[in-house]
Amino acid sequence: VSSADGIGWKPESRFAPSRENLIFEDAGRRLVNTWRGFELSPVSGDVSRWLGLAEYLIPNQDERNVVLDFLAFLVQRPAEKPSFCIVHRGTHRIGKDLLYLPVMRALGSDIARGVSIDNLMNGWGDYTKGLRMAIVEEVDKAQDHRVANSMKTLLAPTATGKRILNLKGGKVMIQVDCTGYVMMSNKRACIAIEPNDRRYFVVDSWVEPKQPEYYQDIDAWYRRGGGPAAVLDYLLTRDISGFAHAQLPKM
Repeated sequence: VSSADGIGWKPESRFAPSRENLIFEDAGRRLVNTWRGFELSPVSGDVSRWLGLAEYLIPNQDERNVVLDFLAFLVQRPAEKPSFCIVHRGTHRIGKDLLYLPVMRALGSDIARGVSIDNLMNGWGDYTKGLRMAIVEEVDKAQDHRVANSMKTLLAPTATGKRILNLKGGKVMIQVDCTGYVMMSNKRACIAIEPNDRRYFVVDSWVEPKQPEYYQDIDAWYRRGGGPAAVLDYLLTRDISGFAHAQLPKM
């Protein structure tokens, strides 16, 4: 039996901490680590369906490599925060969500889930509590110039590497500042980004939808063919030695 002063969240690897390491010290306080690790384990397999989807959605190879490196960074170095987010714009119903779905499933709903931009802006920490990967859904804030500046406070790493979250009900939680964000939109003008802003990497998918059978095949592979575990294996072994997570790859 051990005593602790509060609740914390500290990713250290893709695995949950052992019982012996469940409590960690932070600024002289003993905190219970609520990190539970990834939901899936990697399994080697053919990921050509997923890479083909990425190529179809992001035809530009340099931009596609940034997205793939970004996702690989999220799983390879779960305690570190990318200093920019992906803004993925594109045509409705072409499979943008399908591209990120296996990564979300591999991580698990405890640490990877969708959140609205309005909830991110309201100041409550409940929506980012315990998040390694956040999909910001249906962004449509081109008319509100405050949003991009407010988002930058979430995207920019803190000086301490930690965030103090104010939760509903009066609770406070300390967690490692490592959340990676992907913003999705069907709008060309989805957020008002100032010139030379280096917190957003925009990729476009203005392509025509494929036949329903194409997406059904990928979805079936995700559900019954081990797709998410194979994608996780691919991302864990992808070489990201040239990926600079602390700066925008290019404007």
